[in-house]
Amino acid sequence: MAVMNTPFRFMKNKKGLFFTFISIIIAFSLLVLFTKSKSVLVEDDTTVVKGRILFVNDYVVTLKEQYFPESVRVTTYRALHAITYYMNETPFFFVNYTDFNRNFTEVFLYGRISGQPIDDLTHRSIMANRSFYDRFYQLQELSEKNLKFRSGMKVHNVTLYQSNSTTPWAVGVRVNLTFWIIDEFASYNATEIVDTMLDIE
Repeated sequence: MAVMNTPFRFMKNKKGLFFTFISIIIAFSLLVLFTKSKSVLVEDDTTVVKGRILFVNDYVVTLKEQYFPESVRVTTYRALHAITYYMNETPFFFVNYTDFNRNFTEVFLYGRISGQPIDDLTHRSIMANRSFYDRFYQLQELSEKNLKFRSGMKVHNVTLYQSNSTTPWAVGVRVNLTFWIIDEFASYNATEIVDTMLDIE
């Protein structure tokens, strides 16, 4: 895959992902309040447990169908943007696709390249507190504080690719991850593959 040395057109709505997980927290916080008030009225433990299980299930669906795909797209744009500036301002180059994907993965997941914060090397604020793990940790903190359950995530691998399904001006990114949620009444643990495509022209 060719690596371009001109900046990528950056995503116009930079705040979209932030509002996405804020809306997730608000919606599910309201559901928690509703569930609590309902439990006082019916005084039925079974109803409360069922409601909480449905609540956790809805949260999982929202993560899988909305949060993870959008987070992958936004973080990929930022990582490619940061790498482009890094290549323009240093003599660094990628020897092959494997080398490129390895460095992209580090920037995507941690905002670092060769162990150093890439923003320190480009003198631009692109990846600080905006890596894929950073974004999940922010959501994790809000969830534990407002929704009262624990969650976690581990990324197994990240692949940036071009294929017959992409145009020369688009890339696909595939993230293999495991995430889990632990609640008093319900828990969830699954491995998912998030596969999305984005324009880079």
